Amino acid sequence: MTDSKTLSAARERFSAFLRDRRMRQTAERFAILEHALNRSGHFTADAIFNEMDQSGYHVSLSTVYTTFQLLTEAGLLRKHLFAGNAAEYERVAGSTSHTHLVCSQCGRVREIKDQQLADAIEHRRYPGLATAFFTLSVYGICTKCQRQNHKKKV
Repeated sequence: MTDSKTLSAARERFSAFLRDRRMRQTAERFAILEHALNRSGHFTADAIFNEMDQSGYHVSLSTVYTTFQLLTEAGLLRKHLFAGNAAEYERVAGSTSHTHLVCSQCGRVREIKDQQLADAIEHRRYPGLATAFFTLSVYGICTKCQRQNHKKKV
């Protein structure tokens, strides 16, 4: 859950972003922002659409996708494309550099923090780039899928 101070700052940032691009500041866009920022971990545009619809706030799926693109451009959401899955997002506020473990079989994504790896990357200098954050995706087969695969062989 996002605190009111963080949500207020995000609303102001999004408002300025839309104003600078001479785009409409609609109630729907801000409702989508609030729903996205109240999620933790990774989520899809479809999940936010369904959540809003179930709570009685009806917006089109197209509006959710368009707003997610704007929120990504505004630096409020981060977009991830994991092996053949739908785009997943996470909020930027409160997010730190981390590693994603992605199962190539079932598509499950798990976040881990590897401080030794984070320190190595954060202290590394890259010519022509001031590093802000990193995400790393490591692909393999999760233990659940390994067990299922083993059962199929037996």
